[in-house]
Amino acid sequence: MGRFLRLLALASMAALLSGCLAPKMYVDTTLPAAGKTDVRAVGSPQPVQFLYEFQTRGSANARATENTRERLLGIVRDSGLFASLSGEPQANQRRLTVVINNVPITKDAAAKGFGVGLTFGLAGTTVTDGYECTAVLTTPGAPPLTLQFQHAIHTTIGNTEPPAGLVAEPTIQDAVTKMVNQLMWSIMRDLSRSNLL
Repeated sequence: MGRFLRLLALASMAALLSGCLAPKMYVDTTLPAAGKTDVRAVGSPQPVQFLYEFQTRGSANARATENTRERLLGIVRDSGLFASLSGEPQANQRRLTVVINNVPITKDAAAKGFGVGLTFGLAGTTVTDGYECTAVLTTPGAPPLTLQFQHAIHTTIGNTEPPAGLVAEPTIQDAVTKMVNQLMWSIMRDLSRSNLL
């Protein structure tokens, strides 16, 4: 019996590694689309200290932070809302802090994925990861402005229908980049409409 279970586990892993169970990722469309054209120009942009952290279940995820930092910096620069960005604090300078926290929405995701492997992909499942984003702009002489957004990425594994109305992203990196872009442009849009810049 033990040998059978080991063989079954190996067969399941082989199926998972083959193309038949390749996961497909879909970026949720609940968050309204935002881009540079949604950002209002400001009269005289000021420098800002930019702090960023990507978290997984509330704990710092250094690898994910490093992998997404340049994308976020590029959006802040492209927005035109700030004269310059720095990681170091300066006297009487604005500070923008952004935290993206990856939280599971689907319960028992690991068990569902294992179940798909046991059926060689004949049974499929959809797993959803949530992303809670908090941005805080601190401006000297004014109360902090806090913006919060939620996003999600849906992943299908095995033989299952894709989420209605969504198109699969070519790669995992494409899905994450699209999600981050939408969160950051939403932040830039709302900052440009505040009276703090």
